Amino acid sequence: MDLKIIEFWRRFLRVCPDGDCELFCNKYMTEERTAEFADRVYAIRDNVDFKDYVYLGTDRKKYTEKELLDAFHKGREIIFAQKFLKCSSNFGLVDSRVRHLLLQVMDECATDWIAKGCGVDDVSLRRTFELKRIFHLSDEAIELILYLWLRDHQDMAFNVKATTGLPNFFNSLGSGSFRRTSLITGLEPSVLHELCSKESPLVKFSLVQMEDVCRNAVLRVKPRELTLASEIGDYLYGFSDISRIMDFCPAAKPSVSYAQIAKTNRQVPFVLQMLKTHQKGTPLNILFYGREGTGKTEMAKALAQELGVSLISVGTGDEMQNEESLLQTRLRSLRLADWECERSGGVILMDEADLVLNKAEKGLLNVFFESLKSPVIWITNRIGDIENSTRSRFDYSLEFFSFGKDERMAIWHTVLKNQKLENILCNDDIEQISEEIPVLARSSVLSVQLAGRMQSAQMPPSRIIREVASSHAKLLGVPMVQSGLGNEKYNADYVNISNGDIQSPDFVVPMLKNFDLQWKKRQMCGKKVNLNIFLYGPPGTGKTSFARHIARDILCHEIMVVRPSDILAMFVGESERRIRGVFREAEQREAVLFIDEADSFFENRDSTSNQWEVTLVNEFICQMDSFNGMLIAATNYEKVLDWAVRRRFQLKLAFGYMNSQQISKAWTFFFGNHCPEEICRCDNVAISDFQNVCRKLEYVPAELRTKELILQNMLEELANKDEHQGRKLGL
Repeated sequence: MDLKIIEFWRRFLRVCPDGDCELFCNKYMTEERTAEFADRVYAIRDNVDFKDYVYLGTDRKKYTEKELLDAFHKGREIIFAQKFLKCSSNFGLVDSRVRHLLLQVMDECATDWIAKGCGVDDVSLRRTFELKRIFHLSDEAIELILYLWLRDHQDMAFNVKATTGLPNFFNSLGSGSFRRTSLITGLEPSVLHELCSKESPLVKFSLVQMEDVCRNAVLRVKPRELTLASEIGDYLYGFSDISRIMDFCPAAKPSVSYAQIAKTNRQVPFVLQMLKTHQKGTPLNILFYGREGTGKTEMAKALAQELGVSLISVGTGDEMQNEESLLQTRLRSLRLADWECERSGGVILMDEADLVLNKAEKGLLNVFFESLKSPVIWITNRIGDIENSTRSRFDYSLEFFSFGKDERMAIWHTVLKNQKLENILCNDDIEQISEEIPVLARSSVLSVQLAGRMQSAQMPPSRIIREVASSHAKLLGVPMVQSGLGNEKYNADYVNISNGDIQSPDFVVPMLKNFDLQWKKRQMCGKKVNLNIFLYGPPGTGKTSFARHIARDILCHEIMVVRPSDILAMFVGESERRIRGVFREAEQREAVLFIDEADSFFENRDSTSNQWEVTLVNEFICQMDSFNGMLIAATNYEKVLDWAVRRRFQLKLAFGYMNSQQISKAWTFFFGNHCPEEICRCDNVAISDFQNVCRKLEYVPAELRTKELILQNMLEELANKDEHQGRKLGL
């Protein structure tokens, strides 16, 4: 560091011989050279025009310049020579002969320092050569880096007298930074221009930047300065390691095989083919986006393994870096990874790319995309803040959704196998956990690892896994499936489909099975087909159970339940975005989409008073038209639905209250004995009424649970029903 500063001082004084050199003399002039300077001046003292300024000596006496020189010559006390040197090195009006001798001695002193050199273990020296190796920098580029690194060092305070008539290139707030840089580094302007061009490694890897330093309000100009990236300076000083400058390494092996991923995601083979047919030396940018923990990174790893190429993962940087520095480090690392892959082949993984895609300057990012020479898989959780101009630069994008039950089961089996803990969970446990907990890939690994360490007689593995996985799902806002909900065996004897599009539901099941067959066939060729089913009727008449029966028992599909709380949001446009998301997720998972309490979304647009309610219905209509799959919607209030929505349901089933035969059969099933006449004569009995009374009396002792008590509670349950049937109360 000192040697480079001395070298820069030498160039400064050759360019500006009248410059202030007091700082150099105080820091770097040795006693030997100081005494030599005093001797040389003493030899020509008769021809020197000494000034009469008075200086205070160490003995508290006052001396003129000439007296200081005489005192040193007489007693050879170095302090007098140093005092005289101080007089000659500042901005004072020094005799030209003295100044000439001073510059000679300073140049010789600088030569002495540089001749000594420094040890090979010098931190800054070693790191300078490391930068040169990593970025393939020329000697001229290194010279510029070192100057920009040391420019603001306290020992580099270059300045010139205003009386010299030279522009003050050495005032950092003034103009002429390019000229100043050229003079001090010894680089010709043409070389400096080349080093600052966009093709230069210094600019390409953001090692050097051009920044505005201030604004001149009078001249309306904005001076610009070449600056060194802060992380480069920290590295040269030894304050940080190379990871703040470049951070990439080979990615770990996938924990899920390509065959398993391709089995559950039809778009994976398409991405694989894109990578296989990529033309070397051209950009290929693929975006994976969607909810965190849905296997985006695992898919990238599996694709690279299937291709038989290396996957270079760009690191996420040092958490101690500020946002701008971290952004530059990630972009620089991506450039270097691209350089490596262009030479040796491979695919780049840009994980956690939110900062780069959302914060990088749009024009710069677009140019960056076009200049890459290797395939890059970008991964982000959210795309809402990404500019459309940036989105359009991706050659292909793939959205990821929460895993379906079959995928979750496959993940559990894979994780247990990889952790060598296959025996801690039985198949029934895995199926039940997969059913109830919409676990993410990351959560399953952590759950199994903790279960392997914590299992004991008091804490079985299944409990540990269930506890950890469910806590992760809640933390990430993933809806849980209530334990046992909808798992009871469906009994059609208590369901009364009374009217609607059909009088008899006999052909409904064959119709559903035929649709499922056509659905699977068309998926193979990429065509879309949909069936929208509308269930309506009073509460508790079995609409939700029937929807689950269709999905699980008739079609053997997973059911994806959506409620108002999953859709409605406080911010404008967010609800519409969620609507699009649930339809796309149902398509991806090949699940039956069940919208409960559909009146919350499908209200007649003529009766709405808010614009957001209209746009909500419009969005549902658009998604229903383009949906590829089965949609089931249920509501208690059929008449409030928008007509345009209602007519888009191919099958409408009306659920009514139970008839007397069904009531009698249900009473016997739930309570035994014969059903009282008071209940059989009621026209508003639903299967849920029996279930509610059972829950109310569940903990009443058997000897007190009489027929009269059951009858009383049943009549109260029926009397408390809301018979408005969709009519709203006015306040």
